[in-house]
Amino acid sequence: MFLALIFLIFFNFFGLPGVDGATCITKSTCAWTDFTLPLCISGTCKCFNSSFVPIRSGCGLQMTHRPVVSAQQGKTNQVISGQSFELSCYFDKYNDYYTFEWYLGETKLSTRSNTYTAVADENTVGSFTCRVRTSARLLTSPLSYFFEVVKLGGASGQATSNERPTIYVPTNSAVGGSTVILECNNIPMGYTDTIIYTVNGVNTTYSSVVITSANAGKYVTCTLTSPSAGVTYSRPTSAVGNLPRLTTSISSVSVVVGIGTSQRLVCALTPSAIYLQSSPITYTWKLNGQEIPSETSATYLVVHDGGYEVYDVTCTAQLSGQ
Repeated sequence: MFLALIFLIFFNFFGLPGVDGATCITKSTCAWTDFTLPLCISGTCKCFNSSFVPIRSGCGLQMTHRPVVSAQQGKTNQVISGQSFELSCYFDKYNDYYTFEWYLGETKLSTRSNTYTAVADENTVGSFTCRVRTSARLLTSPLSYFFEVVKLGGASGQATSNERPTIYVPTNSAVGGSTVILECNNIPMGYTDTIIYTVNGVNTTYSSVVITSANAGKYVTCTLTSPSAGVTYSRPTSAVGNLPRLTTSISSVSVVVGIGTSQRLVCALTPSAIYLQSSPITYTWKLNGQEIPSETSATYLVVHDGGYEVYDVTCTAQLSGQ
């Protein structure tokens, strides 16, 4: 009885510990905010509209975007039996305060990260979904659509993959002597066998190619080999791609926002500067039409006093001798 009385006194003065800020237990009205109306209905403050829900600080905007479950870049939804695979739960509104819920079928998985890793067997493959949850426990996204992971090989796995690999060449043009790294994509997760690259009719296991006048623009393919865990590939060779053609100039230049901060600008070139390395590049930046002598690199950090101002920023890139 004494403990109950103490709790009642605390409750009346301070409110129920841990309840949401939009819950009106001890008063008949709620504080009118941008998202909370001054109405108390069945003990809960009424939010601005159905897009908002009660949270600790009042009302919060409910999530409407679905996250997307995907395999690792360049991989299919298939995985070699006994090999590790990783899935990602992508949400375009991502921030550090989100946690993630993963499901395999109807079973909730233990991870709270935006990635899920497992070793492929009968119990770890199937239909995956995920959702995003904020630190405010009532703000959750809708479940993603199903992403089906198919096991290849093993005691009761699919024995043949009908997926065809694709060859990715990172640039259409490059100066002579540049190195390009080829990628063989659309392959099963956990694939660890040899990949054969055929460059201008010559087979190699190396994905890096030095561009010369002899191989520029020539055909290139990739082929999956040495079946693992009893897996075979009905179409093991990619369609034909082309190595970059030779160039001696910059075809275009643009100012883009750098990764990590909206204030870091990058002078982006076509072809990329990494494929122009045999010739030094000179950069010139202008702010509101005035050249900035101190800025001579490919990036420019805009410094301002915190106020609102429109900046006109341009960059010029020049290859040596041009």
